[in-house]
Amino acid sequence: MVAAQSFVLAAPRAVQDLPCKHPNSFTVAQRIPRAEGYGACLKSHMLSDKCFKLFFMPNHSKKARLGIVVAKRNIPKAVDRNKTKREIRELFRIHQLKDYGLDLVVMTRNGGRLDMDGLNNLFNRVAIRCAGF
Repeated sequence: MVAAQSFVLAAPRAVQDLPCKHPNSFTVAQRIPRAEGYGACLKSHMLSDKCFKLFFMPNHSKKARLGIVVAKRNIPKAVDRNKTKREIRELFRIHQLKDYGLDLVVMTRNGGRLDMDGLNNLFNRVAIRCAGF
């Protein structure tokens, strides 16, 4: 009988900071780990519109990190939830906000058609508001 091996799913810190093969990818260093940052960020500053809530707070690094919350009750189909997450990551990747020292958590609201222009406007409002951080 073969002994079962346990696998560690989290990447060690040394691996998190390595450059990725793809220059436009969403790296581990750009993500907020759940245990570390979501709770504090959800209790901080908030901006919202009809489709999204955006929570943000300063972090102690020079780059922004992103967390995404897409509830199953708001967007029932997994395909649509994953597409929404990809669109949010892509908008974050091309926005100048990623150069600020912020932790951002994007939360979807009400499962209608999500307006990514509205999220871009929220990112712009955060950039204006946090220029002094």
